[in-house]
Amino acid sequence: MRTIRVARAVRSIREFQKMAYALMSSTRTLVCSLLILFFVMYFFGILFCQAVTDFKASDDAMPELVHTLDSWYGNLSMSFTTLFMVITSGVSWQGVYEP
Repeated sequence: MRTIRVARAVRSIREFQKMAYALMSSTRTLVCSLLILFFVMYFFGILFCQAVTDFKASDDAMPELVHTLDSWYGNLSMSFTTLFMVITSGVSWQGVYEP
C-alpha cells in the first residue's frame, strides 16, 4: 500500500515538473508578445495625441469637440490609457471613435 502512494506521488511530481517547464518555456514568448503590444500601443498613442494637438492648433477647432478629444487623447498617458481600455473592452470603440 505504501509503495502505491510513493508511485502516485512521484507521478504527480513528474507532471508538476512538466507543467513548470511548459510555463517557463512560454515565458519568453509571452514577454515578446507583450513588448510588441506595448510598442504598437505607444506608436498609436503618439499618433492620436499628435493628431489631436494639430486639430487644436487649427482654426476650425470646435470647443466642445476639442474638450471631448482632449479627454480621450489629450496627452500621451491618456492616449495610452484609452487604447488600453479599448483593447481590453473597457470602453467601446464607437464611443472613442465618434466624439
